[in-house]
Amino acid sequence: MKYCFYYDESEHSRVINLSTVTGETYYDGFLAAIIGWRSDHETAFEQRYHAFEEKYADRKKKGELKSGTIKPKQLVHGLASFNEANVKLLGDFFSIFDENSYIICSVQAKSNTLSPRFSKAIAIASSLIWTLHATQ
Repeated sequence: MKYCFYYDESEHSRVINLSTVTGETYYDGFLAAIIGWRSDHETAFEQRYHAFEEKYADRKKKGELKSGTIKPKQLVHGLASFNEANVKLLGDFFSIFDENSYIICSVQAKSNTLSPRFSKAIAIASSLIWTLHATQ
């Protein structure tokens, strides 16, 4: 059995610096998602997805449904803040998936990518200091 997969992630900063982390809209976490489906069900899956995209074409920005499709001010109190139109959108979105679909979601922290970099930088600096000290 063959499967097809699609990977995407929510908005995240490709550069992490002081300006990024002190920005008004900075959030350390981002959502990564992998969607999979059996290849012999791809046509049906694709048809459901295109019907969804067409139904919500008026919410597209630059030709895509993006994170602004549901605006942050519409999430002030989490899902309890949703209006009827957004509840319908989510229901329609999840109806794309069936028993032949697989969804894997993971929340990642941007700062976690920094830890290994800092550790490596500290190790290099320590090695350099040790080498300089040993040669004097």
